[in-house]
Amino acid sequence: MLHRQESEKSLTRQGRLFSLTFLPYISAQDSNIQGIFNKAANELTWQLGDPPPSYVFSEQELGMDQRSLLKNVYRDQITPANLTAVFEAARIQAYAKRLLTALLLDVWSRKLQALIHLAPGPLPLAERQHLCAGIVSLRNHLADAAGPEIDFIDALLDRFGRACKLLRDGQIELPNVRFEPITNDVVTALPGNPALGALGLREAAVALGLVGMGLSRDDWTVEAEALDRESGVLAVTGKGAAAARTKVYLTASAAGAALLRSEGHLVETEGPLLIQSQKLAVPMTRSPRGAAGRTGLPKVREVSISTLLQTTTTTDELYEAFRQELAL
Repeated sequence: MLHRQESEKSLTRQGRLFSLTFLPYISAQDSNIQGIFNKAANELTWQLGDPPPSYVFSEQELGMDQRSLLKNVYRDQITPANLTAVFEAARIQAYAKRLLTALLLDVWSRKLQALIHLAPGPLPLAERQHLCAGIVSLRNHLADAAGPEIDFIDALLDRFGRACKLLRDGQIELPNVRFEPITNDVVTALPGNPALGALGLREAAVALGLVGMGLSRDDWTVEAEALDRESGVLAVTGKGAAAARTKVYLTASAAGAALLRSEGHLVETEGPLLIQSQKLAVPMTRSPRGAAGRTGLPKVREVSISTLLQTTTTTDELYEAFRQELAL
């Protein structure tokens, strides 16, 4: 339960940024809450029929105060003909704890899909929808394992924060990394963020879309990793007879990849997959003579998503190139 003062500050601040309001823990009966939304109704325009609905209540049935709040917000947009439909659209029959987890997963999914559309390259918009479908597959896979217990939420936030840190910095300077957002931007503001290229977020979203595509095509399984120093962001296991569980790392740049190695996060002898947003560093030639005989797979299988995006024009081409580069 939020304190009233904290609730008012939070709602006032968030109301200027988002058109969606979700009320799981605060009561629409409180006069200060009603006052906040009445004030917001005069400053912001909420339109009926715009998905998602502007107001949603985690309730089995709407009470009198919640119905009054909807009338104050939508005002003359509500008519006797659509009154019942408006009330039905504002009701989600789910417990708040489960709904908050679902909302978090959905927001992550929407941000990653938006980043996929912003990734540089000739891939047409229609082809990128297949990558977005891969993100949805990953979201649903994670949701299948979700629970309302605090241990699950803590583990989810810890792993997501660690993945974001390794992507941006290539290392974990301090232990017990907690939640970090993908960005501080709302989805509609992502195109105006000048740091997306340097952060490698667009290409990382494409990489996750490709992983999700493989999951939906039953080409591999996806599992969570532990929070140890040498743990990957996630792990994949192919479907071949000789397939083994393989750690996957995501990082933005060659500098981040170097830090993953030097800081002991990536152990080369384990044969992990290293997915890099930007171009790979050109390897230094140690000897003019090549290795004799069959050498098999390299210790670390690396791929640059930005390079793949510049050389493919369909999602199937991109997916097959991704698989071949990582020998999946």
